[in-house]
Amino acid sequence: MGLDLFKINNQEQEYPDEFEKHVLNWNWPSTLQQSQPEQLQNVTAVLWKMRESNRTITEDLFKQARDKRASEVREYREQLCEEYHKTVHKNCVTNLGFRKDNGYRHPMDAFVKEAKKVIVNY
Repeated sequence: MGLDLFKINNQEQEYPDEFEKHVLNWNWPSTLQQSQPEQLQNVTAVLWKMRESNRTITEDLFKQARDKRASEVREYREQLCEEYHKTVHKNCVTNLGFRKDNGYRHPMDAFVKEAKKVIVNY
């Protein structure tokens, strides 16, 4: 899979490369790797949307950013189903290590709290 499969396109990338590097280098509970382009781009895009909203970072804002990202990717990759938001959610929460079996009682809330730190420290 090429890196551009899940980006809208390189010219219209919605976040700066520096932000992607910041997200990639963040100390997540599970490692985020550049070799996982779909996950990296989904996580970065969701965080950027949350940042650019200029609203308080909440679970509701995360859900809105997640759904918007999924919708944009579905426009670019028409073969993806309406449930793609579940993949984006999994990329952000479960695959980053925010899981109950990792000791997180409320995984989505844990991701949102970490997202605040990522955004503030950018």
